[in-house]
Amino acid sequence: MFTVESRFRDSSQRLIQRFGKTRVYVSSSKTYDPRTQTVVTTEVLHTVKMFKTEPKEREIKSPNLVDKTVVVMMIAAKDLPIKPKVNDTIKDQFLGVEEVYQVVQVSVNEAGEDAASWRLICTKS
Repeated sequence: MFTVESRFRDSSQRLIQRFGKTRVYVSSSKTYDPRTQTVVTTEVLHTVKMFKTEPKEREIKSPNLVDKTVVVMMIAAKDLPIKPKVNDTIKDQFLGVEEVYQVVQVSVNEAGEDAASWRLICTKS
């Protein structure tokens, strides 16, 4: 028996898989190495399907987003093994040109107690 939550979660994933485009989500973390006294940045790449859409008008008018190219990326939570965070990047390859987006805000669409999809507000770098 399917619950409303499981149907929402499954339909979110199915729609993103059907209409989304494969992009690379780059999760980065910085750690301090006391031995070398340097900060080491580690990047982990996740190739997942994402659906790119337009932001809401109130989001574009946010003071930190004025005069920037803003997009929203939707990712099925089931497809991304990590929790997205601010300052991660998304790389999109189109006709030989790579576009890079930086995550500036993360929100979740929930299905009961579980995450169904991630809604990432991004700016074009």
